[in-house]
Amino acid sequence: MGVRWDLIFFHLTFKYYNKVLVTWDIAPAASFYDDTPCCPQLSDHTPITTSYEIYRAMWSGAPKTLIGTTTANQFFDTDIACSTCCPSTNVYWVKAVNAAGTSSFSDEDTGYVYRTLCDPDDVSATDGRSNCVWISWSAVSGAKGYEVYRSESVDGEKIKVCSIINSPCDTLTCRDSTTTCPTVYYYWVKAIDANGYTSCTFGDYDTGYCVAESE
Repeated sequence: MGVRWDLIFFHLTFKYYNKVLVTWDIAPAASFYDDTPCCPQLSDHTPITTSYEIYRAMWSGAPKTLIGTTTANQFFDTDIACSTCCPSTNVYWVKAVNAAGTSSFSDEDTGYVYRTLCDPDDVSATDGRSNCVWISWSAVSGAKGYEVYRSESVDGEKIKVCSIINSPCDTLTCRDSTTTCPTVYYYWVKAIDANGYTSCTFGDYDTGYCVAESE
């Protein structure tokens, strides 16, 4: 004997800096059917929801991807490709799951992350300077400051080496004197907006290294 479970519910998405919160309200009752060929009848009990499946797509008609499950009535989507210059809007759906099976897709809704400034262009790090690496970049309109990050590989852990906030002049350089010469480092620069946010991704980078010499 098979079953079919239909559940109608709505959900909302909210805007955050680096994630999308998906929430939903459950309808008062679900329908639990016996789907045998002869005369399907409504069961005398309603199955209890055990979990929910959250789906995401790039647009309404695009293929849906299962991005997570939860037993709560909300879900944070933190695995999103957010763009600082053009907000990345995604479409979301939810399915409910219980002993009877899985519901159909909910109504859709869209969500996107907080839009910050674009990352600076023309990031440049020096090669072969004495005992330090100088990093420079192009100004970003509207920026209230900048942060410079360093790593020993493209995908390695990034550490902040400079923070320039509300500088009296348009400071577009950073001196990294914490380097180990002649290790090659990767450098990224983020612009800081009026709310104190930086972009949620790392953009263009450049490599630089120093040589150990007496000051």
